[in-house]
Amino acid sequence: MTTTLETARRLIANRVPGPFREAGGLPGDRETMRLDAAARAYLWNRNVRHMGARAALEAAAPVALRHHTDRRVKLWYGNRGGAGAPFQRGGDSLRWIENTEAAGLRFVAWADEVKGAGVEHTGWHCTEENWTGETLRGGVWQLPGKGGAARLLYGYAEFEGRGEMNPGSAALVVSDVVSVPVADDWRGDLLGADETADAARWADGLAESTAETRRDESAAYERGKAAGEADNAAAEARRELLPLLAELRALRRSRVAGETPAACKALRSAVDSLLETISKKRAKRDRAWGDSGWQGTLDSWRAGFMDESEGGFVRAVRLGYASRDDWRGAPEANPCGVMA
Repeated sequence: MTTTLETARRLIANRVPGPFREAGGLPGDRETMRLDAAARAYLWNRNVRHMGARAALEAAAPVALRHHTDRRVKLWYGNRGGAGAPFQRGGDSLRWIENTEAAGLRFVAWADEVKGAGVEHTGWHCTEENWTGETLRGGVWQLPGKGGAARLLYGYAEFEGRGEMNPGSAALVVSDVVSVPVADDWRGDLLGADETADAARWADGLAESTAETRRDESAAYERGKAAGEADNAAAEARRELLPLLAELRALRRSRVAGETPAACKALRSAVDSLLETISKKRAKRDRAWGDSGWQGTLDSWRAGFMDESEGGFVRAVRLGYASRDDWRGAPEANPCGVMA
């Protein structure tokens, strides 16, 4: 039976892993251009070089992958598709990708959709108010194949409600590429591979730990806001107190002080009430600082305090919650003075 060009194209398409088979590959680089070249290489190997079917297929497959591998990986690491700067999470290096498809990646599945992964939920909540906040959902993406193996990246995407917050974007681990060996009879079903299940579990674990950190940061931010609110309340009570103290002193020094005991008592009561309010609010503020959490959430606590406190950064420095060097803006804009 003579192998036709169309049959050869189907053989190559089934043999070579990669998103180009579905999405068309690089802009301006049509699927048929690469598959036709690979199919002709296969027919040449079979009919002219008299190679066996398996050897001819192995020799022709890289022709279909050539542009896809060499150029797509360069796109990925060349900051196309809105790739952010690398950041660390535990011992892993991640990058935030604004558009995974434009970066040369094919979405494989969410972690809960992968067979054998054992993930039975659709994401991890980032706030204590589970029904209103965002969630992180682990997933698996596919890089162009290399060396006869499919290559996977795992990470997470952000959701709010039932929809992705930024469709197509994801934070992916770029320091750990999962390789899936491709057998001769492989037909592109990555969902059943053990390596894919491993990647899905790792993606879910990454989403879980990241969501837990965000919950801690969110809680620290709210405690910082509560401290700022308490500080504002103490400051407001102090503003009310000062004129009352002045009036009480003046009344006590006046010639009619002995004739107005009720007025003195009322002023004294108001002063005592305000002093108690100031004491309680400051104690609440200081307790919140004591609950500011571990070092990783300290910035979140400060942010909450400075967002809520009337004095902002200056007030945080004055109370010892921050130092002048903690300023994150332009040095010349530091309200506590230009840093040396």
